[in-house]
Amino acid sequence: MSLGINFFIIQIASLVIFSSANIVLTQLYGPEEVTVFNIAQRYFTIFLMLNAIFISPYWSSFTEAFYKNDIVWIKKTIRKLNYISFLFIFGLLISLFLADKLIFLWVGKSISVPPTLKIAFTAHVIIQLLAAPYNIFVNGVSKVRLALYGALISIIITIPLSIFFSSTLNAGPSGVVFAIICSTLPSGIIW
Repeated sequence: MSLGINFFIIQIASLVIFSSANIVLTQLYGPEEVTVFNIAQRYFTIFLMLNAIFISPYWSSFTEAFYKNDIVWIKKTIRKLNYISFLFIFGLLISLFLADKLIFLWVGKSISVPPTLKIAFTAHVIIQLLAAPYNIFVNGVSKVRLALYGALISIIITIPLSIFFSSTLNAGPSGVVFAIICSTLPSGIIW
């Protein structure tokens, strides 16, 4: 039961972090920037969804291998998942260069994503892709207490960092993504 509650809190933290972006953007820049932000977010995070499709089946396999003490298989599999992440990063970098054309095909000329926002989302997705194999391992072996603490800290610091980067440092809507990167990066490094 406590493991399930930990996962629930981590998921709620992710929801709060990404939902707060819309609130901060609306308050600082108006609802039209929320649209641009969400288009960019959906465009770039497609690689996270695709990666999740590939790595999610390994969750239970990591659990089994960990309790069988099959460290060789775990290391080999994490290495393989890292290669998959690198392939997605390569695809992400290609999509960064094609972003203007593909977003135009998707939503038309009414939405234009600024270069800084594209770069910020690319950096965010790269960090998440690099952390994903380790995240799935940590979840598979039920060592989520540290992730829980990281999620709780992220909730506390994301909104102030978003306002600081966006307003004080004049990073605009990209500042919200930089804040998300700063609040989630420590967990990725720890994993």
